[in-house]
Amino acid sequence: MVKENHIDIAFLDIEMPRISGIELAKKIKEKNPFVNIVFITAHKEYALEAFRVYATAYLLKPITEDAVRDAISNLRYQLPKENEDKLQVQCFGVFDVKYHGVPVSFERRKTKELFAILVDRKGAMCSSDTLIAYLWPDKEENDSIKSQLRILIADLIHSLEAIGLKDIVFRERDFVRHQ
Repeated sequence: MVKENHIDIAFLDIEMPRISGIELAKKIKEKNPFVNIVFITAHKEYALEAFRVYATAYLLKPITEDAVRDAISNLRYQLPKENEDKLQVQCFGVFDVKYHGVPVSFERRKTKELFAILVDRKGAMCSSDTLIAYLWPDKEENDSIKSQLRILIADLIHSLEAIGLKDIVFRERDFVRHQ
């Protein structure tokens, strides 16, 4: 399930068939480092190990409804609000774009570079000339490069529309911006 779906909270026991809860938590965190792991177990001796995988909570059985509510109200990573924009853009280290925790897929590598430029410009309009200078700094502007830029802009708009985000990139004549 974790391979195919984004999850916000995983409730795990420590001792489970085939794999320990600690090992499963590590695998889940590899896929989604911002998942909240809540251990519900009868084994208090694994608490330190659980917190080494950055568990949100460690509840000992028998648990109460209040204990679960308390764990949920004190999550390490807050749950996204229903109407909250869920596009995440990471600018430090590696530039990355995720939607609901899943990387956004762009058809072309340079499309991601284009989006990085628009994010860096913080919503300011960018002319085609400016974008070409950033994306192909060592090439002369020509009809082929202009055509490639139009393809990248279309790919960016299509990629964002495919995940339901229509109003992020705006195109006006020879200018593009993101909001």
